[in-house]
Amino acid sequence: MTSEIEPTAQPEEEQTPVQETAEEAESIHAKAAELPAEPIPAKGSAVGRFFRHIFSPATRTGKIVRPILRGLAVTVGFFALGVLLTYLALYQPIEKRYQETKAGLEQAQADLKVKQQELDEAALTFIGAQAERNQAVDMRATLEGRLLVWQGLSKVSDVRLALAKKDTAAAKLALTELEKHLTASVPEWEKMGAAQATTFNQVLALVKDDISRNATLADQDLQRLVSELMLVEQTLGE
Repeated sequence: MTSEIEPTAQPEEEQTPVQETAEEAESIHAKAAELPAEPIPAKGSAVGRFFRHIFSPATRTGKIVRPILRGLAVTVGFFALGVLLTYLALYQPIEKRYQETKAGLEQAQADLKVKQQELDEAALTFIGAQAERNQAVDMRATLEGRLLVWQGLSKVSDVRLALAKKDTAAAKLALTELEKHLTASVPEWEKMGAAQATTFNQVLALVKDDISRNATLADQDLQRLVSELMLVEQTLGE
């Protein structure tokens, strides 16, 4: 009696490491396909391409534009240098003179205030003789005359500053104010024997003639006017 031979069970196939790696790669590719695609960076803007075209030494336009720009840069540089030299040679000295005149005017105003206080005190106390009072009145008149001189110098500086800035309209306006001031001041100086109206009228006429035609000549006339005012100041200060 033959015994039946039972078939031997086949062992299940085990997955090798190579198969697992292939499956992982397919999974990664599938996930990557689901992600949104990154935007492709755009090329330079139209403005950037335009400037690169006109400024590049490799283009025909750039070869033309670059020398022109260099020429403009040199021209602007020379213009700025001219403005600086004009400021240093002309405007700055006049500005310094203006500040000195302003300081003198402030000092004259302070002196006048002190003398006015002294006069008020003398009037209130009434202890001095008539001669002392007359002396105080004369000193006040002299200080008022000197104050008018410094105010005139300030107005002359206004005209000269406007001419230095080449602002003819402002210079004419300042000259009108100066003329009004001198018209009121010269008679007071004449009473004190410190000025002559004829001299100031002649110089003013020269300034008015030259201010529209030649700023340099007008400035020279104004310098002469400054000299005349300083002579009045010197006479009153004696």
